[in-house]
Amino acid sequence: MTKQQTTADLRALGRVLPEQIEVPVEGRDGSLVFSSYARHLPGRRLAGIGRWQGIPVFIKLFFGHGKIALIGVTRAKQEFQREIRMSQALSEGRVSAAEVLDHGTIEGGGYWLVQELLPQLKSFKECWKGANSREQQRQLFAELAELLGQLYQSGLYQADAHQENFAYSDDRLYVLDAGGIKKQHTSSQRVLLKNLALMVAQFPYPLHRDLMGICSDKLSKTLDIDDVALAQMVMMAWRQRMRKLTYKMLRTSSWVSKIKGENVRALCMRREQTPELRNLLSGCHTLDRAIDRGHLLKRGNSATVARIELSGRTYVIKRYNLKNHWVAVKRAFGRSRARTSWLGGHILHLMGVPTSVPVAMVEERRWGMLRRAYFISTVASGEDAFHYLPVHGCHKELLHHFENVFEGLLYTQVSHGDMKATNLLVDGDQVAVIDLDAVQIHASGLMFKRAIHKDFERFLVNWEKGSELYQTFSFLTQELLQKYNLRR
Repeated sequence: MTKQQTTADLRALGRVLPEQIEVPVEGRDGSLVFSSYARHLPGRRLAGIGRWQGIPVFIKLFFGHGKIALIGVTRAKQEFQREIRMSQALSEGRVSAAEVLDHGTIEGGGYWLVQELLPQLKSFKECWKGANSREQQRQLFAELAELLGQLYQSGLYQADAHQENFAYSDDRLYVLDAGGIKKQHTSSQRVLLKNLALMVAQFPYPLHRDLMGICSDKLSKTLDIDDVALAQMVMMAWRQRMRKLTYKMLRTSSWVSKIKGENVRALCMRREQTPELRNLLSGCHTLDRAIDRGHLLKRGNSATVARIELSGRTYVIKRYNLKNHWVAVKRAFGRSRARTSWLGGHILHLMGVPTSVPVAMVEERRWGMLRRAYFISTVASGEDAFHYLPVHGCHKELLHHFENVFEGLLYTQVSHGDMKATNLLVDGDQVAVIDLDAVQIHASGLMFKRAIHKDFERFLVNWEKGSELYQTFSFLTQELLQKYNLRR
């Protein structure tokens, strides 16, 4: 028999949820029974599919503890009231959204509501990934832009604009998260442009120009779209998203788990986590043993790299060594190179630039001071550009991929820090970037200008002056610097 959950029980739930949850409601017959879960914010909210009075419904529970400053109500009550209020506003604006069927309270200070269960619901993100062609993706985004325009004309906007807050049911696009909807305090076009920019920034940067064009084409008939202002806002939103990612990937989340071991602290991607990997991350001795038993790729003073097999998968471990006492003192209170590689990998992945996938990062600390550090990733395939290009040349399609990598750095204001040709791998027509322990996101335009010039100069040094490769890449980098007003 399923145990009935009170508000206190719901707050105590960890990230691993029981197969079924039953929640009795106050003043009503029957209980809310979950059969599957869509979203869980531990200690705050739970949403999923279930039954209410024998009817299949979508259930949302609000049980956040503590009061909101200046408002004097609990977090649960504030979030619940906002959901009800904005659901009503969506209905009045005739915006496609699931209807609220019923709502009430849970014993102990929690709140609940149930919505109609939309048939064959599929998130916008799923539809985008499942699209058969670029033209189909363009049509999907055009419908999303029109829905955002409809929100704006109803005096509303989606403050939490991301792909999973919109979904299709019976070929109709719906707003899912009414709690993320807000009323406009001004009729300024800036509200709409910011909302569109936030949505465009959810996609890899090479698509931005095309998606902004769709926004302009679809909305310019009824709304005055400032294309220049939209482009500036998209770039700002994209860079802000990069900065937010660096915070998210350093804390426990639905993506990342923290593991504590013997004088070590580790971050590990949840999707990669296995008992064997957790054991590997438990201490420096297990990591060093794995390196010794693995296939050695590099043994240097500053780093040791080995390829290992674990749970049927192949990984690369990079151990950052302390060459001498002075290096140890210098790095004791700074950020480890393993952490920089961990963040750099996630940044490049979000940019759409191929790289080895970050799996885990480990830091050894004694009395708060950093000692050794380790970075674990998947294996990046390909031959390094230094040896590949002189033999095979750089045809038009391959040059386009180099251009995407370089422009991605410029667009995002990220520098690599060591862009020698051996750190770029060519695999067919793809170009992957490796060795990310000096990657940096720049807030200062001046500092970025210096860093990106240094990156491009380091890359050009690989080719003999006057050679075809040197001239090709020199022209490409100068053209890109000119495009972003970064020429000296």
